[in-house]
Amino acid sequence: MLSLKKKIGVFIPTYNRPDLIRSSILQFTAQTILPDVIAVHQNGNSESYESIINDISWSFKIKWIHTENKIRQHEWYRIPLQYLIENKCDLFFWVDHDDMYSSNHIENAIEELREYDFRISETADFIAINKNKFKICGPRQFKMHAPKGMSSSMAFNRKFAIELEKDLLEDRKHMYSDGVVAKKVMPKFKCFSSKNITTKYICRPGSETSKQWVEGILKNS
Repeated sequence: MLSLKKKIGVFIPTYNRPDLIRSSILQFTAQTILPDVIAVHQNGNSESYESIINDISWSFKIKWIHTENKIRQHEWYRIPLQYLIENKCDLFFWVDHDDMYSSNHIENAIEELREYDFRISETADFIAINKNKFKICGPRQFKMHAPKGMSSSMAFNRKFAIELEKDLLEDRKHMYSDGVVAKKVMPKFKCFSSKNITTKYICRPGSETSKQWVEGILKNS
């Protein structure tokens, strides 16, 4: 009899932030349902910092992929996604190394993916950080990412993943990878915009998405 258990893969791009990627991986050791494999893709630096996670011994596998050369944003996500597809994962979690995930993030998404090919949180908690100042904000509608939700909350099944990997490889129209998700892949599948909040979006001055309003959030704190 075939096993009914789904193989769960998490993919995380990282650039010049060994502290963040370590913290990100440790979050997934606290999940109520653990992943089977985490694919980390470090890019844009000749020196690998894989050693910062060598002491993490857990039930899941951590695959470290290192691309030295500067590559386009699509490839940050496509390369580790391809690895997870080749390793027969069934469910895929798109994770950014600087965001925070509740311990039920995977469990919640698995339940939603029983009826859908793709899920995303339409709302998220926000934490604005700038040097020694911070502000924690309650749930807000998240519409600045192309899929009309927090892109790092996205999860999807194998059919969606295969189509996404192909479109990320071929696309030359969209500047950002989540634009490919929204404009090219989502229209082909059954997608769910969830009101469940299992993620916290970290707003930093260097973020392309949030740098323009971090200062405004902190000014009103």
